[in-house]
Amino acid sequence: MGTASAADVTTNATVGPMPAACPGTITFTATISAANFSPTALRQVQYTWVRDDGASAPTQTITFPAGTPAARTVSTTWTLGTSHTGWEAVHVTYPQDVTSNRATFTFNCGAATVAPSPEDCVSYHPANLTIADRGTYWQLRDGGMALGIFATQSDAVAGLNMAKAHSQQCFIGRANSKPNRLEYITEYWK
Repeated sequence: MGTASAADVTTNATVGPMPAACPGTITFTATISAANFSPTALRQVQYTWVRDDGASAPTQTITFPAGTPAARTVSTTWTLGTSHTGWEAVHVTYPQDVTSNRATFTFNCGAATVAPSPEDCVSYHPANLTIADRGTYWQLRDGGMALGIFATQSDAVAGLNMAKAHSQQCFIGRANSKPNRLEYITEYWK
């Protein structure tokens, strides 16, 4: 495989609606974002789905076109024949080793009850936050995790100061599949 240096990869997973009876198929969706590939990078990300019962899916590869930053939505399904409480996550294996949050669920056979998904939040360490000049944009980071992109250094500093007052970045609507999906995502910090 070619060089993949300087690629920043982030992930997020969500669970869809619960079926009302057994057997039932649950859909999981994840967003994989990649930015800052080196000029010689393959511009590819490899990932697999992992879940609480130890099963994992075959490795998949997605390619990102030239430009900054890019995001792809991927999905998988899990068919259950009995009631189950569990989780599924997406695990990026190349060019970085990154695992998304666990999209948790409770599936009850024969019951139309759907347990709500947990908040869609990413925890970080305020003391570890930094900003980095990526050439055409500034990035807010907690170690290997990108938390935000800013047009100017002064905006990045303001974002850094705001983020240091919190320990989680949360979202509403990241799993939407609209063509202009970013317009339907609300972000908040806590």
